[in-house]
Amino acid sequence: VFVKKTDTLASVKLPTSAEPLSEDFLLLINVKNAKQPRMWVEKERGDGETIPGSHQAAMVCFFPNFDIPFFANKEFIFVIDRSDSMKEGAMEEAQRLMKVALSLLPSDVRFNVVGFGGSADYLFVDSEDVTAFTVGKAMEYVSNSHLQANMGPTDLWKVLRDLFLIGEASVPAGTRK
Repeated sequence: VFVKKTDTLASVKLPTSAEPLSEDFLLLINVKNAKQPRMWVEKERGDGETIPGSHQAAMVCFFPNFDIPFFANKEFIFVIDRSDSMKEGAMEEAQRLMKVALSLLPSDVRFNVVGFGGSADYLFVDSEDVTAFTVGKAMEYVSNSHLQANMGPTDLWKVLRDLFLIGEASVPAGTRK
C-alpha cells in the first residue's frame, strides 16, 4: 500500500495486481482541525483555468461551538436480524459489519447486542459499559456459530417495542442510539 500526504491532500494507492482484493479493508480518515472553518472552490477544469461561461462552485463549512459531550450518557443497541431471511451470506456480512462497529465504540458509552427473528436474544441482560471484557464477549458472540439465521420469521416490531418499553426506566430519555 502506497500512502502520500501533504498539508492539503492525501492519496492511498493499493498494489496493482491481476487479482482483486480477497477481503474488505477499512479506511479511516481523520481531518486535522476538523472543526476549523473551511472553504472549497470547484472549477470545471482541473488545470486551474476556467472556460468562459463554465460552471464554478464554492462550499463553506463551519461548525458551531457547543460544549456538549456528544456521547455522554449514551447507549448503543445493535439489533441484528437473525430471521430466516438472513441466509445465503447475509449473516456473514452482518458479522463483519458488527466487528467493525464494536471496534469503533467510544469508551464512555454503554452497549448491547440483540438478535431477533420471531423472538429476541440479548447478549447482556442489560446494556454494559464498554470495556475490553464486554467488547471481547460481544466479538465472540458475533464471531461464533451462535449468530446464525435460525430465529424463524422476522418480527422487528416486537423487539423494538420490548427494547423501548423495558429499557425506559433505566435509560435517560433521548440517549438511546
